[in-house]
Amino acid sequence: MRWPAGEYLSLLERAASAAAGDVCLIAPFVKEAVLRRLLATVPQDIAVTVVTRWRADEVAAGVSDLEVFDRVQERPGARLLLCPSLHAKLYLFGTERAYAGSANLTNAALAEGGNIELLGEFRPVPLSLLRFAEMIQSRSHAAEEIERVRIAAAAEALRRDFPRPPPASAEEQGGLTSDNARGPSWIPRFRHPGELYALYANPDAGAVPDALLAAAHDLARIEPPEGLDYEDFRVAAAAALSTSEFFARLDDYLRTPRFFGPLRSWLEHNIPLTTNDPAATLQILVRWMLWAFPGQYRLEQPRFSERFGRNDADWSLPARRRGRRGYP
Repeated sequence: MRWPAGEYLSLLERAASAAAGDVCLIAPFVKEAVLRRLLATVPQDIAVTVVTRWRADEVAAGVSDLEVFDRVQERPGARLLLCPSLHAKLYLFGTERAYAGSANLTNAALAEGGNIELLGEFRPVPLSLLRFAEMIQSRSHAAEEIERVRIAAAAEALRRDFPRPPPASAEEQGGLTSDNARGPSWIPRFRHPGELYALYANPDAGAVPDALLAAAHDLARIEPPEGLDYEDFRVAAAAALSTSEFFARLDDYLRTPRFFGPLRSWLEHNIPLTTNDPAATLQILVRWMLWAFPGQYRLEQPRFSERFGRNDADWSLPARRRGRRGYP
């Protein structure tokens, strides 16, 4: 669907004000004034993620503002991610509404009507778009003040050396920059990994919104090709987990079987603040590891607390009560 030129910003503001779930704004060019207007309309209890890219030539040309860093920092629960190869424009408002198309978060694209732009509307948001957004975030890294200072200095040098800044970039020339930034370690969110295959095989299968978001998050990390059977899908998930730096540290910690109390304490000091609470995350991790790596890990309840660890560890425990309870 296409709206008249100049009405896109109002359209996004209305969607933002009605958002009942997490808001994710993805665009290579973001102007501070536009982002400020959108953030002002998002309910305060809604988390906001902004994904963009910072290039000195684009900042020097004025198509992006580094001040978006300040606007995001001012809002509790908001975060700014940078994806150097970003070209997509996608705006998600929970799982109920999304817009995708050609328009960046700039006045020229959204408000002034000077650009000819197109935005498609999706209600509700298809799982494919949720997965796409998660994939972009997985290939991004958190913006930091030191990076902002470096880009600002480089942009100022360009303005000084080139009174008329060079045309910005790959965005106008149709190319892409390389992205060597490593994404954050993957920690699964979908509670029942054995059921994830059904959503992979049939993206239109019904699921509650929270489960859809969790599934999109994990499928974006697995990146399975189309047409896998269940067993090949499980192997793909195991391979993706094995590349996670967090998983490698957890696997090393589990060389000694651990009761759930110490495991929760370890997670509290080792999981990013954006993940679920340690107790819930532990339950999810145990399910995933037993499912993805059959025979490699072991779960027991010898007394009154469960114990989890590598199957090849020393499991000796005086007067333990043997038992096993499977999660997947």
